[in-house]
Amino acid sequence: MKAGKIRPLSSLKAGEKGRIVSVSGEEKERLESLGLFPGAQLTVERSRPAYIVVVGHTRLFLEAPFASFIYVLA
Repeated sequence: MKAGKIRPLSSLKAGEKGRIVSVSGEEKERLESLGLFPGAQLTVERSRPAYIVVVGHTRLFLEAPFASFIYVLA
C-alpha cells in the first residue's frame, strides 16, 4: 500500500478520496461548520466547474477557491 501525500483538495480529481488534515483561510469556520474539519473523510464526486464532495452522508458543492483552503491526505 503506498503512502499518501498532503495536498490541497483542489488537486484531487473525481473519484479520489482523502482525509482532511487542515482547513485554512478566512472561511475556515464556515467550512468546518459544514463538516469539512480535520479528520473527516471525503470523496470527490466532481471537480469541474465546481467541486462536489461527499463527507459522511452529506454532499457539498464548493467553488474552486474554497477547495484550495482544504488540505487532505490522499
